[in-house]
Amino acid sequence: MASTPVLAYWDIRGLANPIRMLLEHVGVKYEFKVWDHEPETGWFAQKDKLDIKFPNLPYYIEGDKKFSQSGAIIKYLARKHGLVAKNEDDLIQQDIVDGLLQDFRNLWSWLVYVSSNDLETDKPRYHARVDPVMKQLDEMLDKQKFLVGDYLTYNDFIFFEILDINTKLFPDFLQQFPNLQKYHDRIQHLKGVQEYLQSDRNPKKINGFVAKWGG
Repeated sequence: MASTPVLAYWDIRGLANPIRMLLEHVGVKYEFKVWDHEPETGWFAQKDKLDIKFPNLPYYIEGDKKFSQSGAIIKYLARKHGLVAKNEDDLIQQDIVDGLLQDFRNLWSWLVYVSSNDLETDKPRYHARVDPVMKQLDEMLDKQKFLVGDYLTYNDFIFFEILDINTKLFPDFLQQFPNLQKYHDRIQHLKGVQEYLQSDRNPKKINGFVAKWGG
């Protein structure tokens, strides 16, 4: 009998939530292992004992597969469950979106972890970088349902999480982007995703404890 897959991370949404939404959507039963910072039993004390190459959080264990890095995990699961681009043109679009989403994530990390101690002062700089790309994505989603085209890919779980956490910090974040509002609603009502987001398994904390907001 196959063992239950394990996804391990901190008890926050962070980089693991898109992976969890994908697993919930495709109906994979998995264990979510939470690590903490305890000096003797926590992640930093135990990570080198886990027999994982380049140990990091999140990591994923499925049968004889044991590996880390959120991008590697979600792409592996997407390939396995048919949530990847289906032709060369869509592969190009998928790669473009990968880069955009990484830029978004980097900007979010800058805002909540790296920027000055005055979050209110840094918000305009954040919006100046994010809003022009949001406008382009809003226009693109006027013509298609998902980021790669008219079918769901792993990118959509990543982008939904980015949009959703931004709406927690900026309640009017999607107000001027009607197609992104519809897209956000479309993803959150996917099979499995809605149930997960409304459950107590969806972590209340968004960021790590050192973040200026959401930790």
